[in-house]
Amino acid sequence: MCRSEKVFVMRVFLSVLILIFSLQFWAKADDIRDFEIEGMSIGDSLLNYFNKEHIKKRISITKSNYDSDKYVRAYFNLNNSKNYDVANIHFTNDTKYKIESLSGAIMNDFTFENCSKKQIQIFEDLKELFANGIVEGDPKKKIIFKRDNTKKSVYSSVKYKIEGGYIDVRCTIFSKEFQKIYPSVGSSLQVIAHSEEFIDWLRNEAYK
Repeated sequence: MCRSEKVFVMRVFLSVLILIFSLQFWAKADDIRDFEIEGMSIGDSLLNYFNKEHIKKRISITKSNYDSDKYVRAYFNLNNSKNYDVANIHFTNDTKYKIESLSGAIMNDFTFENCSKKQIQIFEDLKELFANGIVEGDPKKKIIFKRDNTKKSVYSSVKYKIEGGYIDVRCTIFSKEFQKIYPSVGSSLQVIAHSEEFIDWLRNEAYK
């Protein structure tokens, strides 16, 4: 079976299944490209889902402060989704628009406690899918968001390291002070997929 056929067979529509917390699994996944959020996967071209004009419009209103332009970021409102409010997508800054990172987010006025409960539910369900994944992080551990000088903004993260990248289930709770400075940000529960290439860029090139 060729790679494209294998991906077609193994992809699991987690965008629908995860967030209703009643998962049934017909196939095990062991590669980041087998994971979908709203039908999109790492390695796909963003042009398969949005036209170029709409993508450029979303880029223009998405603020990024990266020092490297290898990847472009854009937010997309998911008005027709039953699961997520927005998608945050990073893709290659070339004609291919290859997706290297994507996330689906539920935007809500979460407290850390109620967000963490949902996060743990998703985390436990993912164990069934990524049986061979390496778990990193603790969903109950609060981590200070460094960009908030008040130190009141926190997040928690739990990851599955699998072939080609990792899946991150994350709660982010921003303080009211930070939201006054950055009114476009909001507390959220996210399911995130990163490729290894994107992780390396984020660690070594994105911020110099």
